[in-house]
Amino acid sequence: SRGKRVTRALIFAAGCGLLIALAWFAGATAIAKALADLGIVGLIIAGLIHLPTVALMALAFRFAGGNTAPLTDYLAARVVRDAAADLLPFSQLGGFAAGLRVLQLRGGAVMASALTIFLDLTMEFAAKAPHTATGLVLLMVLVPGSPLLTPLALLLAALVLASVLAVSFRSRLRIACAAAARRILARWAKRQDTNGVIAQGFAASRLLPCFLLHVLCWFLGSLETYVVFALLHHPVTLAEAVVIDSLANTLKTFAVFIPAAAGVQEGAYVLICAALGIGAAPAMAFSLARRAREMQIGRAHV
Repeated sequence: SRGKRVTRALIFAAGCGLLIALAWFAGATAIAKALADLGIVGLIIAGLIHLPTVALMALAFRFAGGNTAPLTDYLAARVVRDAAADLLPFSQLGGFAAGLRVLQLRGGAVMASALTIFLDLTMEFAAKAPHTATGLVLLMVLVPGSPLLTPLALLLAALVLASVLAVSFRSRLRIACAAAARRILARWAKRQDTNGVIAQGFAASRLLPCFLLHVLCWFLGSLETYVVFALLHHPVTLAEAVVIDSLANTLKTFAVFIPAAAGVQEGAYVLICAALGIGAAPAMAFSLARRAREMQIGRAHV
């Protein structure tokens, strides 16, 4: 509706305003110098080292879908989903819709594709918990008196609680998903065995490997952070890279309804880096380098 479009535009504008304010705070000249140090070669390297993670995320996606389609289908859907969510003026939900559309165009049934995206997203969210926990412990070791410890610990507790509840009430969640699928997708799913598709989707043989692959992907992201900061000529330790990547991504969880996570992503990196004694300029440059990496990967696949 028009009201929703206006609201989304206002939120996006506010996020862009925050991004500009952060750039002013960090110093545009300092940010530009850091990005110049990275250079085109550094940006290409940042994109290349992310490709194994993209492939593993697609594999996790395929497990969530029961290995019913070629890996290339899930790879295309994953890349389009991330590109739409990270680069276009849509919320994260817009990215999920784009990924669903790709699976449909590749021949996937609407209900099964929607369930696959939901399960993959759920496992990716749950896999944040061990990654965030590791970052929080490392922050506690590196900066024992950090004021971020308490709020981040509460966020971690919320992540763990949500994951435990999802596992504990898996049967009820499956029933709720089946009921929602029948209501929302009745137009396409009249002749499909809704309960059967839902039951198969919640099988441990799908969810466990999907979860473990996402855990691996989160930690590979921390390794990428370590490399990119080195390319920016502002090296961090591997422990600091895990703290920056894990805790900033946890804060970004709350940007699900903000188009392209504008401003929130940059604010998260500036905040976490500040706790480690890292200046705002390299933090902003790192965030912008990540956006540029997503752009080059997205354009290469879309």
